[in-house]
Amino acid sequence: MRRVETTPGNIRVQVLDNIDEIDETDWATVAAGGGLYTSRPWLRSLEDDPWHDVWYLAAKDERDDLLGLLPVYLSSGTASAGSDGYYDPATVLAGSDPAQAHRWRPALLAGTRTGYDGELLLQPGLPLPQRATVLAALVARAHRLADAWNVQLSAFMHLTSAAAAELAPVLGASPVLTEAIAVVPLATAASFEEHVAALPKRRRARVRAEVRAFADSDFTVREARLSETVGVVADLLAAHHHRYGHQDTPQMLTAHLRQQAEHLDGCSRVLLCQRGGDVHGALLIYEWSDTWYVRAVAARESLRGESAAFFNLLYHVPMRLAYERGIGRYVIGPSNLAAKVWRGALVEPRWSLLVGRGPGRESDVARRCVHWDDVQATRWTAHLAEIGAGVDVAAWRSSVRTPQA
Repeated sequence: MRRVETTPGNIRVQVLDNIDEIDETDWATVAAGGGLYTSRPWLRSLEDDPWHDVWYLAAKDERDDLLGLLPVYLSSGTASAGSDGYYDPATVLAGSDPAQAHRWRPALLAGTRTGYDGELLLQPGLPLPQRATVLAALVARAHRLADAWNVQLSAFMHLTSAAAAELAPVLGASPVLTEAIAVVPLATAASFEEHVAALPKRRRARVRAEVRAFADSDFTVREARLSETVGVVADLLAAHHHRYGHQDTPQMLTAHLRQQAEHLDGCSRVLLCQRGGDVHGALLIYEWSDTWYVRAVAARESLRGESAAFFNLLYHVPMRLAYERGIGRYVIGPSNLAAKVWRGALVEPRWSLLVGRGPGRESDVARRCVHWDDVQATRWTAHLAEIGAGVDVAAWRSSVRTPQA
């Protein structure tokens, strides 16, 4: 524990250096109902990352009951894994204009820094006014931490709609549409066959053809734990990432996956697509509660375009397994949304909230965020209409905005 501070409402905010300083029962209480990316094992795995400093802000009442938690992260500015770029505001907002990146660095990341599922860690059952008070206390302490490190931007990246709507008025910031992810709500059907039968005719025919092609091939899929497959998954991922311009090395990814295996092996599910004893593709999934989260997929070029093997590895085989095991949601993540929608996924938005710190920065960041949100809304409206996602981006934006925000 580093410092303790009392805020309005008799809420004390502690700054803690590691997750082990937080009682496991207390953590389970504030994380109840949350997903993988606010779970103790996942966040504990991030502490081993040498490229970020991490603190936990813990809000407690006068009886020492835990009311809320806020993890915060500060990049060391050194090398990092390619996946970190999706949580770097400069990479996300500057995009193809790296000359603008300096406007968004450095940033104090709050909430989480990986996973596309930013949620709030608050004690269940708190009245709405008290939830807002707790959030305000946590945010104020995060701002003070940013000021202490001379960081001029606080960023909550890739929030769910519910989290963004609740946090926006506390921050006094408008949610910025940042990403869209694909989720298959498995609970709407009783089996994989029933899920396929409910697809529109053309999509249904394509999926059934893909399943038949794979069944008739000499590819097989076996399941393993991450700890058993770190080396092969790291090699496949490195090659896969290089094809898309990332510089991750097998050594970097091996270290990264070993960190995760140390804390998350029990909920890992690795599907290996093989021909004979040769592995051509790998899918890393984490199971949390009744949800499967795709964390990484990698395939050799030999897997693509042959016997629909890639589509079976990412969609059909894991979805069939998920139905058999009573899993309720299959979270496939962002990118290639057209392929995911065609195979039965729904699309959900993710939002960012950014607040400038220091003279002139607050208004500058707010202005740039409004512009960037308008650009994103136009882009996503066109793209989602093109792929037939069946969503209304204007309704998305309306759902996370309040008069106070």
